[in-house]
Amino acid sequence: MYKKSIILSILGLGLFFINLSSFLLPYFIIVFIFIVYFILFKNKINEVVLALTIFGYIFFQIPSKQFGLTNILLLMGGLSLLLFYQIIIKWKNNKLNVLDNKLILGLYASLFLLVVFSMTNSYMLFYPNFKQNLFFLWTLIYLISINSFNKQIINFDYYFFINISFFLFLPIFSLIDIDGSSYSPLEAWSVFSITSSGLRGTGYDSIQTARISGIGVIIIIISIFNLKKEKIHQLIYLPYFLIMLIICQSRQVFLAVVFALFIKTIYSVINRKISKFNLVIILFLFVFSTIKYSSYLSENNVESRVGSSFEDGENAETGRESIWEASFMAIGNGQTGVGYGNFFNVAYVHFWPHNINLELLIEVGLVSFLILLIFYIYLFNEIIKNAFKHLEELSSFLLLVTIYFIIVAQFSFDFSKNLLFLFTFFLFLTIEKLKANEN
Repeated sequence: MYKKSIILSILGLGLFFINLSSFLLPYFIIVFIFIVYFILFKNKINEVVLALTIFGYIFFQIPSKQFGLTNILLLMGGLSLLLFYQIIIKWKNNKLNVLDNKLILGLYASLFLLVVFSMTNSYMLFYPNFKQNLFFLWTLIYLISINSFNKQIINFDYYFFINISFFLFLPIFSLIDIDGSSYSPLEAWSVFSITSSGLRGTGYDSIQTARISGIGVIIIIISIFNLKKEKIHQLIYLPYFLIMLIICQSRQVFLAVVFALFIKTIYSVINRKISKFNLVIILFLFVFSTIKYSSYLSENNVESRVGSSFEDGENAETGRESIWEASFMAIGNGQTGVGYGNFFNVAYVHFWPHNINLELLIEVGLVSFLILLIFYIYLFNEIIKNAFKHLEELSSFLLLVTIYFIIVAQFSFDFSKNLLFLFTFFLFLTIEKLKANEN
């Protein structure tokens, strides 16, 4: 397996210089065959399911040629095939029993029903309809995914997960289509790193891409904390995720990634589970990359949006303060539970408030807001409880991504596009319960 990982990493390094735009369909077919082989002959279905759930949104843009409902439907179809495979061929007595915690199940079911019932008040307009469709599609995708795992997830191969995640993510550079131009990773960096806003304002879906890129960074960060010298070659993947994260210029994603890194560092120090070798690598990468990036910006006379303050005029671009102010005014006027997707009709500033707490309170109602607060309290309890025990890589990843996505959900997109943290936390609790039962 090590030799194969090294080969894949060397291939990944070579792809840094290649624009895949003319080879996207062959690339799609090759990766598809690669996935099928490892499912059928190496029993890596759990790793594939999780990687597809997170990065399939990008990968299935290859046949769909666009972000949106088409590649989401393709993702759902791909995961449905994996679920069908599990049911018909491989499940037997190996099905992963999902969490049976009545409190958590009750919170999830109540929140889902409240959102659905609030749709009866929604206006039959484009955005509310689109938002409702996204809610049902992503909910179905996560339900299919959570039921596609088997009990072998307890032996999850995190390093294979890194490999497959990278190759699902890689086409994103060649899928950048601005004025008919596409790019290799190196070309994307050369063009968009020397502009103050990067990909923002180009018409490209930079926010969603930044959020997915941030997850890729977290995947590699966790592997560094548990890095074995014979697998150090997988650090080659880190620059790809970082480059896309940087050129997307999303401050909230940077904040969320740094916070996730901070939590992981605290966990490792408390449990004394990080070697001096790994600590040196982490500190070196952080300091070196920060210095080099700052020097690069200075040499090219670029004032990066990420490095700028929130008071330097950038608020005119984001407008979150005015949106939040309008949200609080609407709440003060008693406009809560107005219907899923109806935020604009009471705030008149934007289609969503860029904060899922305000969004649920205004559109779905007070009870949904309280359920979300209970969820946060439960998550905080899990963070504290697990600070004093060693979490394996998969559990660390799921917990950190939950925290990460909750942070970005306070600043961007609507609730329908922020459901991932509910999926990762549920899977985290399910796996921890499975480990407890095994022990």
